[in-house]
Amino acid sequence: MELKTAKKTIIHKILLLLNLLINGKYTRKELIDEFQKFSIEAGQTSILNYINKLRAHDITVNEEKINRAIYYSVENTKNNLELTKENLKVLNDAKNMLFAQKDYKAIRALMELFYKVSDFIKDEERKKQFLNFGYFSTLNWGLIEILENHCKTKDIVILDYILPEGGNKLIWFHLDKISFSTMSQRLYLHGMLEGATDFFELPIDRIFMVKKVLRKCVMFNFKSNYVTYKVSKNAYLNATIDENEIVKEEDDFVIIKAPIINEFNLIQRILHFCPDVYYISEGKIKNQVREKLEILKSNYEKQPLDK
Repeated sequence: MELKTAKKTIIHKILLLLNLLINGKYTRKELIDEFQKFSIEAGQTSILNYINKLRAHDITVNEEKINRAIYYSVENTKNNLELTKENLKVLNDAKNMLFAQKDYKAIRALMELFYKVSDFIKDEERKKQFLNFGYFSTLNWGLIEILENHCKTKDIVILDYILPEGGNKLIWFHLDKISFSTMSQRLYLHGMLEGATDFFELPIDRIFMVKKVLRKCVMFNFKSNYVTYKVSKNAYLNATIDENEIVKEEDDFVIIKAPIINEFNLIQRILHFCPDVYYISEGKIKNQVREKLEILKSNYEKQPLDK
């Protein structure tokens, strides 16, 4: 397992190096600084090793001496990056590991890196596999960038929304943030519908465009109630992070204080931690979680045992 993980990391570093050298000239020290921007530690010996691995793949890495310093660069002409089936499998495993982290910005950065590197892959079938990011390849990343900007300033807009049954509908929406679903690998836009007092979420892939900006910089003016619950530390560490939660870690447990801004999502999140939930503060959320669990228990008890 450790060997496979190390191999994925090395391939990612080599692709990152190739992307940097395509776009500019760097000394080894400058390359180390660039790697650190991606939270990747690498020494000068490692950088030289990655450069030699590029050359082993028939990538021409140029060296130019300027003021007694050696600068490296790559021209993306007459170069060919050969990807074996094994390398493609390793890269796909690396993608899946990144998908599991549910950081869509990191996924976007990796996609941009892959698209630049793909110019070096001559085999069209392998290039297609290399660029396949599944669901994330179907998203309109230009639209996501526009939505991100509106989320930063909490704008109210009119969205052109594609209905599941077909056709389009214009939706008044007060934007808050973009995040993954806690239950799937799908991206959602969070915000409030006109006249609502609770947050709502729309799947990003069903938003066609921002039709009109109605108001800019509108802060949400309601106070959220909170629920406190306690889960095992292991369960929490294996779950996705919710930036709205206030977390206090103990030796074996995590105490979470979560705002009640979307009852359905909060209940689903607490249920996701079961059976490692040890406490929920009194109130509506606790009662609804108990009801859900009792229904599940009842349904389970009614099922005949396999013989």
